[in-house]
Amino acid sequence: MRKAKYLLFIFFGLFLFLLGTQKTEAADSDVVINEVMANAPNDPLSHTEIYGLEWVELYNNGIVPVDLKNWTLDGKIISTSSLFLQPDNYLIIARDDILFKAQYPNVDCQIVKLGISLLNPSDEIILINADTINIYNEKFKWITDAGDNISWERIDPLMLVDDSNKHTSLVSGGTPCAKNSVSDLSVPLSPTLLSPQDNAEFVNVTTQEFNWQIQNNLKYEFILSKFSDFNDYVYDEPNLTVGKFLAEDLEPGIYYWKVIATNGLYETSSAVYSFKILPITYSNAIIINELYPDPTSGEEWIELYNNSAEDVNLKNWILEDLQGNSREVIEDLIIGKNSYGLILKTKSGITLNNDGDLIKLFNPNGELVSSTPEYSGGKKGWSFARNSAGVWQWTIKITPGLQNIISAPVVEDTVDDDEEDIPKNTVPIVVKTGEAKNHKDYLVKITGTVVETSGNTFYLDDGSGKVKVYIQVATGIDKPEMHTGDIFEITGIVNLYRDVWRILPQKQEDIKLIKAKKEEEQESVASSAKKSTTKSSIVGKAKATTTTAKARAPTTKKVATLCTKYFLFRR
Repeated sequence: MRKAKYLLFIFFGLFLFLLGTQKTEAADSDVVINEVMANAPNDPLSHTEIYGLEWVELYNNGIVPVDLKNWTLDGKIISTSSLFLQPDNYLIIARDDILFKAQYPNVDCQIVKLGISLLNPSDEIILINADTINIYNEKFKWITDAGDNISWERIDPLMLVDDSNKHTSLVSGGTPCAKNSVSDLSVPLSPTLLSPQDNAEFVNVTTQEFNWQIQNNLKYEFILSKFSDFNDYVYDEPNLTVGKFLAEDLEPGIYYWKVIATNGLYETSSAVYSFKILPITYSNAIIINELYPDPTSGEEWIELYNNSAEDVNLKNWILEDLQGNSREVIEDLIIGKNSYGLILKTKSGITLNNDGDLIKLFNPNGELVSSTPEYSGGKKGWSFARNSAGVWQWTIKITPGLQNIISAPVVEDTVDDDEEDIPKNTVPIVVKTGEAKNHKDYLVKITGTVVETSGNTFYLDDGSGKVKVYIQVATGIDKPEMHTGDIFEITGIVNLYRDVWRILPQKQEDIKLIKAKKEEEQESVASSAKKSTTKSSIVGKAKATTTTAKARAPTTKKVATLCTKYFLFRR
């Protein structure tokens, strides 16, 4: 009997020993690296990192105290004497305990000074207890910089730490000796009550307000795109704390949008909604009815006619001439039903060239609504008008604001303009464009920029005043291709014809292109590119924000908005 009691005593003692060993091992694994501040804050004066404010937080998630005597962090002994970490408590291992206490004066937990050094971009620290039968070690690794004064936090202290179980702190300075900012976060609910509703349609709008229901302590990202896969954004606005956003400068087309709710750790997207902006439908009953390019008094004008039973507002409509010069109507111009409207030159900004031009009218969608044929051969006081059959003719009966009356002009016999001219000299005189009229019947040479061109006529100006250059048919000269802004050198005879001073080239080589405007533009682009390349080699790459330029005009030029007021005439 005594022997049985003795054996029972030995068995019970062995059981207690094994149980004690298991408890020790279990307690060791309850101590985890819970938070790491590797990127300490910067000094406000020196703007350099205060390395002494690096720290590591340990947490005991068990139910029994754990003695950290002889435990090591990155090979450094935390304490050579007993140091108990109580259940559900924290311990800070600071690089400099004095600096830490000054930085966090309200923190209430154990603080141990240890000369640790943590690398911001990536590092790994190891917590080890080598006193146990089975060596316990805990690793905490990061491969990106959390940011200045932002710590790495363990999401769930009961789980192994890996990429899915750690996150940057949601508060600056971290959460030393307190529950981690990310520990109680759960996946947010999807944003609801979105408006406008899916597949909504709007006509001729440029702004649109979007709304959704918000939840406490969440932020929202609003994304608007012209593509259902959102591979390019019109708007991408993160960190919104309100449930609305106003999008501006929208153009006609189909758009897709969504809202993403986030708590800093998790995010949830709403359903994808779409809407359509329809362009306004414009009247196609507006007709260019009469042009007055060379008035005997007053100023030039363009007459329009509304051939419909509805009033039409021509605001944002566009006039364009033969050279592609465009002007936009920027104020209300309402032409009543079956009525006329007159646009004066001082209001439109469009110059009707006396010797040849045409006018086109476009609606704000860039669609051609009306156009005149190209005119030439007109005289002072004539208008170019549309007859009842839609045929354009010159008339001496001017009818602004009234139905056109075609009264064809009688052209008197004149001296043949193309007869041979003989200059008073043989060696051309170099003169300025504005001084050519001082050398009547002399052979001169001018150099200037093309400011107007049409048919066999063009005008040059070197800054002293423009002069007309006319190519006589009898010379057989082929007018070269030219554009406003080109620079030409002209040799010719100074001639006075019907009160107009002009220069008459005599042969093909009398017209020489010095520099084309396109070449200047290419040189400017090349120069800009060279400067840009030089700058980029010094300062490196920089992100550029593209602002998409929007144009209503049918040409690639930005429409100049010079029109201000208009005069309307009776029916």
